[in-house]
Amino acid sequence: MRLRTERADKRAAAIQSLLGTAKPNGFGPLTWLTTTLEKLPTCPHSQTDKLPPLKSLPE
Repeated sequence: MRLRTERADKRAAAIQSLLGTAKPNGFGPLTWLTTTLEKLPTCPHSQTDKLPPLKSLPE
């Protein structure tokens, strides 16, 4: 039996929502995830809205 918490459910829902948003915006979920995780550590909080899928991925 797997124990789940409300916090874990919210995190999973957020990730699933972002991954689900990637495809309709023309991004493969794996490409989006890889690019975002590479950029996230150096991205200022004020610029997180520029991360995909809100901003186009580099060619």
